Amino acid sequence: MISTLGVILLIIYLILFVVAIACKRVQTFKLDVLIGCISVSLFVNVGNFFLNFSFTEVGCIVCIVTSIIAWLVNRVKHIYVEKKCAYWFTFMICVMLVGLLHLRLSNNMPDVLSMDINMDQAYYGMQYAKKASLSVYNWIAFRDLILFSVVLLMYKKELSDTKIVNSLLESVRKAFYVFFILASIEFILNNIVSPTLVRDFVISIVGTMDKAKTYYPEARFGYYGITVFFAEQSYVSVLLIYYTIVWKNGINNNKDLIFYILSIAVLFMSGCSTGVLLIPFALIVFFKEAIKQKKRTIVNLFEQFFIVAVVFTGVYLIVANPIYFAEYLNSTIMKVGALLNGGTYTNNAVLASGATRNYANGIAMNAFLQSPFLGVGIGGTRGYGVFSGLLATFGLLGIGAFVGYLNSIIGMTIRKKIALALLLFVYLSVAFSVWYVYMLAFIPLYLVFQDSDRLKNVNLIGEDNVKS
Repeated sequence: MISTLGVILLIIYLILFVVAIACKRVQTFKLDVLIGCISVSLFVNVGNFFLNFSFTEVGCIVCIVTSIIAWLVNRVKHIYVEKKCAYWFTFMICVMLVGLLHLRLSNNMPDVLSMDINMDQAYYGMQYAKKASLSVYNWIAFRDLILFSVVLLMYKKELSDTKIVNSLLESVRKAFYVFFILASIEFILNNIVSPTLVRDFVISIVGTMDKAKTYYPEARFGYYGITVFFAEQSYVSVLLIYYTIVWKNGINNNKDLIFYILSIAVLFMSGCSTGVLLIPFALIVFFKEAIKQKKRTIVNLFEQFFIVAVVFTGVYLIVANPIYFAEYLNSTIMKVGALLNGGTYTNNAVLASGATRNYANGIAMNAFLQSPFLGVGIGGTRGYGVFSGLLATFGLLGIGAFVGYLNSIIGMTIRKKIALALLLFVYLSVAFSVWYVYMLAFIPLYLVFQDSDRLKNVNLIGEDNVKS
């Protein structure tokens, strides 16, 4: 069964595609599809587009289909792919398959929290870690990796053009503006009208893969947060992408400043204690921009307003709601501990979120130490951090192959951004589940690390043979 939103988006896509063909603007439409799918992947990642296919997975398929039809419509006779990209793609797929073969044949695999085990229930002893073994979840993760990798391959030309990259990042940033407005409306309705009103409406058109986790309203720190569009940790991962785009492209006008301030408010609205970890990074990005544009009086005014707003919010949390602030702070400390420490914690329900992450990361790291080169196979275990999750599932060889492929397509680098990269990786490890790292939403984040020296206009798909 296809969700209502899935039907709407599919109809819009087909109509616009027909118009693009009629107007002979298929190549432009191809880029628009990528931007649209990235935006959908950013903000709708708990719903199911069709059966058990997420919006992100269908977005990958749509991008691939659009590229193929664009080639046919433009009568491209020869499709050129850089040898380096082809070699890295083949090598990466082979490494992943070897990892799955190792998982299938080895009799000495470590214990893991497989994808059919709930981490919360495992932490409380209701379920238990078990020996890693090949299952349908491995093939689903492998399929998703291939889909994402093929999308990058087909959009190599666009992702190698400076103007297109900047345009793509700017378009995604504008998508955030819409999200910030919708999130603010949801927060107001949740706390004034009903905490389930918006959630019930959105879930009815988006669908959900896990109704038990999606339907319950949460009163956190004295208010109902904005958790309708996706899981709470996604607010951190999504806003991290927004802040890195701002870091790369800057704050260009007063509208950008207003929405940047609103983004901080959305972090608080989410009720997600991990979101507190993003505040320092958000401040660093803001002050970097404020200093760069210090000659503009209006920026100084907004800077003062921004500082006062943040300070006032902090004082309000501490003075007016000391209990909630203590919960907020303690939960944040627990999640930092989940990154830095091994073992498990024993705490009350308020702090269980951090303890669960710590527990899952500990098991994932133990799995990696027992199988460091090939891991336990892609999709083989749950993990609440990029470090533990990637290491456990990909192994060192798999990570090398994956990063090598990304570099061949996008030209990733940390040479000129080493301080920012280290800061980001810390946040990534705290906030991200490993299952997000190779999906469409993270293309903007990868582009932030792109080496500008390698960006250029290129001809990879035989445009000399285009007749229309």
